[in-house]
Amino acid sequence: MRTIVKTEQQSTLPVIYLPPGGLYVADRPTVITTVLGSCVSVVMYSPKLAVGGMCHAMLPRRTDSVVVPIGVEASFKFVDVSVTYMLKKFKDLGVDSSELEVKLFGGANMFSGETGRTVYPGVGRQNIKATVEIIESFNLNLLVSDLGGNQGRKIKLLSYSGTVLMQYIGRANSRDTYLEPAWS
Repeated sequence: MRTIVKTEQQSTLPVIYLPPGGLYVADRPTVITTVLGSCVSVVMYSPKLAVGGMCHAMLPRRTDSVVVPIGVEASFKFVDVSVTYMLKKFKDLGVDSSELEVKLFGGANMFSGETGRTVYPGVGRQNIKATVEIIESFNLNLLVSDLGGNQGRKIKLLSYSGTVLMQYIGRANSRDTYLEPAWS
């Protein structure tokens, strides 16, 4: 891993902050940023068009009891809906899913534990499992992942290059770290 120093170009780009349940596919050079705990972010990047996007999903899958049409903003809190929507947006731009570079972050163990004698799986672990299954089901090219653990993460996507900067939250002397595909 190596540290990346903020360049002048990065400081002049628009910055989009994704709240939980947010999703953004940039149509021009943009910095997309979010803060994750048990939530996950799926980053997709097209080297062909130099276009990137990211979601901040809170829950693994939309259930039949949730009546929100796909593509409606409220449904982006689900990993399955967000990934499907992002793939559609890239297809609309002329990018086949096989051409996408995918990166995955988050799923920290923020809320799991023991309650009496019953151990329940944490939301983070459920999000990771569902996201990996969804990525595999679409046969996507997962280059990098940084998942699980007990710390949150702050991530930034430079949409024009696919570069992701990640910082652990609460870690002493934590700096933005560039994650290379070799780390997958």
